[in-house]
Amino acid sequence: MREFLKLIILRGKILKNLIIHYKGSYFKVFVITIFSISFLLGLFFLFKEGFQFLKTIPLISEIVINRLFYFLFLFTFFLMIFSSILTSYTTFFSKGETDLFFSLPIDFHVIFSHKFIESAFYTSWAFIFVGIPFLSAYGITNHLHLNFYLIVFFLVIPFILLSSGLGSLFTLILSRVMALKGWRIYILALSSFSIPFLYFLYKLFSLPPLPSDLLGLVKGVFSHFRLSQHSYLPSYWIANGISLFMKGKIIGMFKYSLLLYIFSFLLIAFLVFLSEYLYFPAFSNAQGSIREKKFSRKFSVLNLLSYVFHFLPRRYRALVVKDLKTFFRDPSQWSQFLIFFGILGIYIINLRHYHYFLVTTGYKMMISLVNISAMGFILSTLSARFIFPQISLEGRRIWIVKMSYISMKEILWEKFLTAFFLNFTIVAFLSNLTFYLLKMHFQMYIAGNILIFCIALSSTSLSVGLGSIFPDFSSDNPAKIVSGFGGTLNFILNILYILFVVSLVSSLFYLTFIVKEIDINSFNTLLKIALILILGITFPSVYFPMVYATKKLEKLEI
Repeated sequence: MREFLKLIILRGKILKNLIIHYKGSYFKVFVITIFSISFLLGLFFLFKEGFQFLKTIPLISEIVINRLFYFLFLFTFFLMIFSSILTSYTTFFSKGETDLFFSLPIDFHVIFSHKFIESAFYTSWAFIFVGIPFLSAYGITNHLHLNFYLIVFFLVIPFILLSSGLGSLFTLILSRVMALKGWRIYILALSSFSIPFLYFLYKLFSLPPLPSDLLGLVKGVFSHFRLSQHSYLPSYWIANGISLFMKGKIIGMFKYSLLLYIFSFLLIAFLVFLSEYLYFPAFSNAQGSIREKKFSRKFSVLNLLSYVFHFLPRRYRALVVKDLKTFFRDPSQWSQFLIFFGILGIYIINLRHYHYFLVTTGYKMMISLVNISAMGFILSTLSARFIFPQISLEGRRIWIVKMSYISMKEILWEKFLTAFFLNFTIVAFLSNLTFYLLKMHFQMYIAGNILIFCIALSSTSLSVGLGSIFPDFSSDNPAKIVSGFGGTLNFILNILYILFVVSLVSSLFYLTFIVKEIDINSFNTLLKIALILILGITFPSVYFPMVYATKKLEKLEI
């Protein structure tokens, strides 16, 4: 216990020194703070307006709000487990500090306990950014007293520990088991992931269409969320505890709070016990293990990619293949693309289950534009995270690139065209799938594809260009490269561009098809002007970053 407290005190001193002697970009801190506060306030007012609207609906308002509580905590429960899996792997098995701890005379369970607290702290962001605005809006809308927020805080602590503990348990066991070699790994992975995934797909595609009447619609929607009221889930315990407290049933509330605290402490105790035997072997295995791999000279990814891009000159083809291989060799990159666009794809496919044929053309167009903006924001985020650091990741080997017979201008445009091709292909496919499922007019196909083309073009050029104008060749960590001034500026410009172009087109559709203040002839004329204006804005967002980046790289001294 004494060693654990010393590590906690050490962590506090490190945090204090980082704040006092901060040497990073204050501009980045300012921007992140403004965006975080704006996001929290935006969600708060959105939830507040939602609660006020639900109160105006007779008969079903209490039922809907009650079900929303259960669904909120179910959503944050699984979100925090997923977040814990990602953060715990980085926290438990990161080099540097953890290596130092293992070299000291400290018990393994003490190191694990310290890292678990750190992981649980990072995991809590999911509840902070979703739960706090939701519960604050609910409390203010219903004029609840301060004791409501105190009870929520009292119940949230074990809820976060339980979620983080389950994610940490999965990470710890999987990291240890993955030391197994051969067919056992594939059997374990197949049985662990394929069965629940296939069951999820089966339930997803077998959903019946929702009824059109209001009561039937509410009943049909919430019938798909019966899992949120399963009595064995921690999300049910915390939601029911808060619900009982608001009804004045204090004894019932303490019963569920006792369940949360007992199971969270039991899980943590089990993790600490297990860490004494599994943590160090899992850490050793996570640092890398040698496995023999047999490659076929006749068929390989390299040969396949070379065949796909055979129309390119050999030197350009070599660069494209090298960038694609680098991308797919890093699971932290392609997995995030798969997660974000996979979730968005599942949502788009499920548009067919709703009665959009009963919705007016204007609302269908607005739904399409909202989907385009969502894809644009995801694309800009991933471009800023993965495309921006491409030049910087050449690192101190940049002199080799400079001395090659390929100019820096050619290398820069190769990276731009490769990234643009991947970005536009994915987003265009999802957006056109949206138009098809919503049975949109040909006019929306044209406007939407122009919008997607411009967003992908601008997002890629800003990320590649600013990444070359503000390079950081001293670091091989993409997250650190992105966190500088250039990465922050790139993210801001991407967001502002998407907000402007989507708002410009959305306002025309809203004024024409929703409030009907613009006639169809004027709309067609204004839409053409808006698209020309968007193309005009896109051109400098592509031209200037790429031109200045080319000059910067050509003048680079090595």
